[in-house]
Amino acid sequence: MTMQQTEVWNIFFDDNKYQDLLNKADRLLKESSSMFLKGYRLDAIDEQQKPKIQELENEFKAYAQTRLDDISKRIDEIEKEATTDKVQNPQEELIRRQNLQARYDFYSNGEIMNHINTVDAQNVDIFELSLLQKIISERFNDTEEQQVAHAFEVLKQNVLHPYENNSEYEKLAYDYSVIEQVGMKNSGVVVTRKDGDYMPTIKSLNDRYNEEMNRVRK
Repeated sequence: MTMQQTEVWNIFFDDNKYQDLLNKADRLLKESSSMFLKGYRLDAIDEQQKPKIQELENEFKAYAQTRLDDISKRIDEIEKEATTDKVQNPQEELIRRQNLQARYDFYSNGEIMNHINTVDAQNVDIFELSLLQKIISERFNDTEEQQVAHAFEVLKQNVLHPYENNSEYEKLAYDYSVIEQVGMKNSGVVVTRKDGDYMPTIKSLNDRYNEEMNRVRK
């Protein structure tokens, strides 16, 4: 998909800190090739530049880890916000629950089945979900239970994990997956993209250094 293949990489390219690291890498590579053109021996260049390469790779690792930590923290915040009970008046909440339980006692199985199949998960809290689970378990026969099994499972997931339908949460989870899969936090690989390129290049800084030195030697 286009989103996955192009725009998704903007989580790196639109980030100022990442751009600073890329600029730092470019300067280091240009400095290395310039040393060769000035007459430095390759072993002397390696001795001086390889430690800088390693140091910069560590900066890319730290950058990726920080991004992952920040995303993880925000994901935790969204999950907590979405699953925290917002009861302002405990007495009113108790009465509401008692009324809800009494109302369900009068509903027929057919009415409850229809409710499960049509209700908006945003209007169902954990207490009502547990009531419905209890009714299914105690009142429904096998056929009735099978008829609402899928709808109830969807309802349960949406009530227990409401944040999964949150657009910010979805993007954060996707961004986390991309950064994690690239492997930057472990190996310090660098994601680069030339103007007009459809896909980026993912390569270690050490490989880029070796390519640059091979290029300048020709």
